[in-house]
Parts: sequence; C-alpha cells; structure tokens
Amino acid sequence: MQMMITGASKGIGAACKKRFENCYDIISIARTGDMTENGDLTCPEFRDMIVSKYENIDVLINNAGILSEDALMTYELNQIAACHLMEAYAKRGTQIINIGSAAGYWNASTSSISDKHLYYSVSKSALKKFAGFITAKYKVKITTLEPRRVSGTAMGKDSKLNAEYIAELIEWILKQPIIIESIHFRGE
Repeated sequence: MQMMITGASKGIGAACKKRFENCYDIISIARTGDMTENGDLTCPEFRDMIVSKYENIDVLINNAGILSEDALMTYELNQIAACHLMEAYAKRGTQIINIGSAAGYWNASTSSISDKHLYYSVSKSALKKFAGFITAKYKVKITTLEPRRVSGTAMGKDSKLNAEYIAELIEWILKQPIIIESIHFRGE
C-alpha cells in the first residue's frame, strides 16, 4: 500500500512519515530534505508530474502548508495545491487526510488578526469546504483535521499538542469504517 505525504520534511508531515514507514510505501514530498520528490507544490507542472507518476496512492496526507505575509503564496499552497491533489486523488478512490486548522473558524470580528493569519485562516477554511464537495462528488473518505497550534509548526512553537499525536490520530482515522468529515480541536 502507498501513502503520499506532502510537507513531509518537518512537523506533522515528518511525524506521519516516521509513524507509517513500516506500514506503507511512503511517497514523501517537500521542497527540502531527503524526500521521494523534492519540489514546489505551488507549481502546477510539479503537481501534474506527481499525479501522473504516482497513480495508485491508497492514502494522501495533504499536509503541506504555509503561514506567510504573501497572500498569493499562501493561497497557492494551502488552498489551490491542496485542492488540486485532493480532487486528482479522490477521482481514483484515495482516502485523504487534510491538515486544516482551527484558524479556519476565525471570523471578521477578530479585529486584531494580522494579514498572514487572515490569509492562513481563509485558505484553511476553503480547504475544508472543498473537501466536503469532493467527498460527496466522488464518494471517498476525506477527513480534515483542524488542530489549533501544533508544536514543531510555524504557529505552534509553545503548544502542548504535538505532531506525533496528530500522526497517532490519523492512524486511528484510517482504521474507521465510516467517513469522519472533520475533527476540530478546541483549547490547546
């Protein structure tokens, strides 16, 4: 069985790569590090190459993401690239785990939000919405995890929630016979 993990060089992606390396043939993707494929997922040609080269993926952990002052870069990676891979693999029956964020629930009344957090919030909110439509269209299992801050990631330097716990939760989700649409984390 094959598992593709995007953003596999650190944080949640690296924890998933380590947790599942004995159970799956891991296809790891990131810009840097010792990966199966190194490249920029914001590049449509790179994504197309990935989708055509790796046709029979059983599980996609759609993890690559960024927190940036650059709105276009944020939307291209967190939303466009993630949605492109999600739809391409959903058509093939791949089970998909999206790493979203509780930040996707922030609203306009959050007046002190910085630009980079605004872009991040909107991109993660759109990812979950798209997942709902793709689940219904292709009748596949897609789960969006929506943690708050996770240690080892850009937004979680002080968090008590760690990437290894997220990987453990993903393992549990993969064993469930039903579709778990999303898991939203509250608090820390």
